[in-house]
Amino acid sequence: MRSNLEISFKAQKLEEPYVAIIEISNVGRIPVSHDDFTQKRPLTFNLASPILSVLETVHEPPSAPRPQIEIEDHTFTLRPELLVRNEVIKITLLTEGHPGDVKLELNPFASILVQIRDRETWIRQRSQRLAIGAA
Repeated sequence: MRSNLEISFKAQKLEEPYVAIIEISNVGRIPVSHDDFTQKRPLTFNLASPILSVLETVHEPPSAPRPQIEIEDHTFTLRPELLVRNEVIKITLLTEGHPGDVKLELNPFASILVQIRDRETWIRQRSQRLAIGAA
């Protein structure tokens, strides 16, 4: 059945398309300003497979500056911009092949910790900690 299915993107036949949703959030107590990006370098991540397109970028709150996402081969970057407190940026990417784990390629922040976590696992662990604390 699958052999009868053909998927293409911009006239290019895809052998193993995937849609990956990456969430970047500022969980700190203060905003990350444009000046926090060392030498105006972008925050850069790497995937295991080529990124064909940014299908969608959504961010909350809407009053925050619109994030600037760029892609090249296996990498995507977040250009230097203000990340307000509690801002969440969801980036939907089309890849050719399984995206694998997201890896941090370039952290432009001198004093800001960047952590990569599986969102579902992180929320589950956080819920467990809240439940233990509430008992």
